[in-house]
Amino acid sequence: MPSFKTILASIALVALSFTSVSATVAPAGVVRRDTVAARHVSPSGAVARRANAAKALKKRAMFKGQASSIMKGTKLAAVARRIRCGTNRVCENRAPLGPANSANVCYRGACAYACNSGFAQQGDQCVPALATGATCAGVTCDVPANGYALCNNGACEVGCNLGYTRYSTNGDLSGPYVCIDTLNDATRCGTGANLVNCPQSYNGIGEPECRNGNCRVACPSGYTLRRANSDSNPFYCYNGLGSLVN
Repeated sequence: MPSFKTILASIALVALSFTSVSATVAPAGVVRRDTVAARHVSPSGAVARRANAAKALKKRAMFKGQASSIMKGTKLAAVARRIRCGTNRVCENRAPLGPANSANVCYRGACAYACNSGFAQQGDQCVPALATGATCAGVTCDVPANGYALCNNGACEVGCNLGYTRYSTNGDLSGPYVCIDTLNDATRCGTGANLVNCPQSYNGIGEPECRNGNCRVACPSGYTLRRANSDSNPFYCYNGLGSLVN
């Protein structure tokens, strides 16, 4: 007959064999198979940067009619250009304050100073522009639409508001001048000497448009823009076989 001590030892061994596995403690850094580890997955840096860039582009302000000219060629402007931006707020907070009658703006991805409407750059200042019919040294200054004129050293100086480019109507640099929105004007679309009158749609549906300096066709609702096999009218609006022409 087994002794009392032997019986107690047997009972202890049986009790140990029924100990719950879940009570065991996993070594540091190891996750038990019956436990779900909480993980935080962050988006990749590239995705986040693309999303932020898209938001910045949507928020970028347009300055047509709100400012006359971007200040260039000054020490202050050089400092501002070194600051990259996507919105005006970046330049308002980070760039030095500009001269009187100007605003800190984001222009083509870099900070700049734009003279307020009714003012234009003269040296490193924004000075009042001349009103239509004003004279300089006895000569009436021509103020083009979407432009301005200054009296500079006894001569009329003509410039264009932000978003417009100055062109001479007689083909040389002497004027008279016009100010053209070469990025959005369908009658004079392009850059430099390559201004064109955007052509009509190949099938006559839609209106010519200039988008960022490139000719396209704006199609009505329900139509999609397609390319035509034509050098003179390269686009047309498609909405089924009935919209096709020979």
